[in-house]
Amino acid sequence: ALSSTRPEGETAPDEVVARMREGLSDAETQQQGCLSLWKASEFHSREADVVLAGGVEAVVVGMREHLGIWSIHHLGCGVLRNVVSNPDFVATVVAAGGIEAIV
Repeated sequence: ALSSTRPEGETAPDEVVARMREGLSDAETQQQGCLSLWKASEFHSREADVVLAGGVEAVVVGMREHLGIWSIHHLGCGVLRNVVSNPDFVATVVAAGGIEAIV
């Protein structure tokens, strides 16, 4: 089960990821999803929630889908940076194509 330590009113990472998957072609959905996952992954105790929800993959796919939208890439890079601050999740970012999405 995902952690219930998120701030009141914040959408759970698994719900954010579901919205991002459903709205892949919508840049606003991707931007808001990346922002939500960035906020969720800022706390060391919660980056696992983002990873377990499929957030890394959702961010990478969103970045690939919207190559020309700076805000999605800025926020997406923030999510990936936060996630790899935990060495346990570096392989997840690499496997999802996170390095290629950044460069």
